[in-house]
Amino acid sequence: LHEVVDKIAHRVRGVEDLFTFCPTHGEPLPGGGTIWGLLCESPPLVAGVFVRRFFTERLGGDFALLESHADTVLFALDEYPDNLALFEIVARCRRVREQYSERHDGLFHAVEALRKLRGLLQHAAPSRLETDRGCVGTTSGIFGVRDSDAFFVEADICRALMQVLLSPECCMWPHAAMLAGGSAAAASRIACVLVADIAGQLREHPLATCTAFAFLSSALPLAFRFDQAQANSDLWTFAHMMASSPCGTFVEDVLKACSGSRMHDVEDLRSIRTILFGDARPDGGRLYGQLALGDARLCLCHVILTLFHSVELMHHRAGQPERFVLLTAGLFRTRFLPPLRRALDGAAASRWPAIREAFG
Repeated sequence: LHEVVDKIAHRVRGVEDLFTFCPTHGEPLPGGGTIWGLLCESPPLVAGVFVRRFFTERLGGDFALLESHADTVLFALDEYPDNLALFEIVARCRRVREQYSERHDGLFHAVEALRKLRGLLQHAAPSRLETDRGCVGTTSGIFGVRDSDAFFVEADICRALMQVLLSPECCMWPHAAMLAGGSAAAASRIACVLVADIAGQLREHPLATCTAFAFLSSALPLAFRFDQAQANSDLWTFAHMMASSPCGTFVEDVLKACSGSRMHDVEDLRSIRTILFGDARPDGGRLYGQLALGDARLCLCHVILTLFHSVELMHHRAGQPERFVLLTAGLFRTRFLPPLRRALDGAAASRWPAIREAFG
């Protein structure tokens, strides 16, 4: 695939070419004779390679599109709902995000995309879900990139979706859903449950999991604010998932890594980043998903906020079986209380009074 894309790429002079032609040899390709049409009709992971090669690498990590091209992308989101790679463009183009955020059904559309991503993960080859921490192949050894830099995998779709939900244009959706109530509030709760489920399936992709917890740390108190039977059913499903599924492994890993370091200087942050996200990559805009060193601190904050919001919401018990509530609360306490106590005695808590107060 990459070889074919490289052969096509040198014939593309500008963005307009992507929407007007597609060079072919022999039988015509799907897509109505344009590269954009081929991208839209391709499976998500194949389409992701096209987006990376023809948009991101040519235009930069955050790029601008003409209004006509932005409208074409927005139309494709509805015309090709299974092609989740289109969210890679939404995440990187402000004009597209602004128009996408104005959709009256924007949150519902994003929730449906999360459902499709979960289904995609359930049928994914295990090798693509194993890890994005290590280097692979000769090319990786020479140039210092990893498999997740060279290929487009399910974790990249997750990061794109989370970046859209966390963007300034769309981040108000959970609050608007809380105020609206009804089906909108239900969609917000389902989004939290789906994100936790997806994070568990991508447990070996910490870059994607980190963005998932960034969303959960802000959306949880809004999605489950009211003590109602229907809402509590989703809340306790989420809590049980956190306490018993691989989703909670990331919480344990972050608490262990961050509590063992003072997180004071660059070397401290670099060591934490290596533990959590793998070997450091060389600097450069072409390396997708790269986190700044300071994001190790943000990652800890997101994890702690998610835990504390979950505990605070556990007094919402209306309509829930008492036995299930006690079981879930016990699992939550057994899994997360020991690492929190160790973190209280760790180097980070001794260096930062605010962290010590939070852990205490």
